[in-house]
Amino acid sequence: MLYFIIILFVISVLIVYIYFINILLKLYKKTADKYESLSFIYEAYYNVTSLWIRNKNKNKNIEAYLANKGIKYIAVYGAGKLGELLYEELKNASLVKIKYIIDRNTVNDKFGNLPVINVDQIDLMDKIDAIVVTPIYVYEDIKNSLIDKGIKIVLCIDDIIYDIAGL
Repeated sequence: MLYFIIILFVISVLIVYIYFINILLKLYKKTADKYESLSFIYEAYYNVTSLWIRNKNKNKNIEAYLANKGIKYIAVYGAGKLGELLYEELKNASLVKIKYIIDRNTVNDKFGNLPVINVDQIDLMDKIDAIVVTPIYVYEDIKNSLIDKGIKIVLCIDDIIYDIAGL
């Protein structure tokens, strides 16, 4: 009888052990997927900013690109690092003007001298020719939501940078 109790105890311990190992493996997978996703995002940002600098070194800029497409007034979607870089490049531009910044996290704030609004406030703002989206990893989702709101021209910053470079 004691032998039977010991076997049951050992089996119970093994079941609990396997259960916790399974939980740990699931947590590891989630963490690995998260870091793989972040790695992809950071690599995309690195590639865009690197090419952006190369374009600038060759005197190829976003202002001329947009002006050649007949775009004079834009809004920038995203107040993150790429949004800041785009603002810095265009803040003193004469051919293309940023009217406002759209960001879901920084509403009623200022970005330089520009208002930061929520996407639902676009109808209340001055008319623009295009919106340039800077969160490149979610561009398609943002583009679709903006098109659903009636925005006709939605551009992604990485597409602009790659077009300028001729890639």
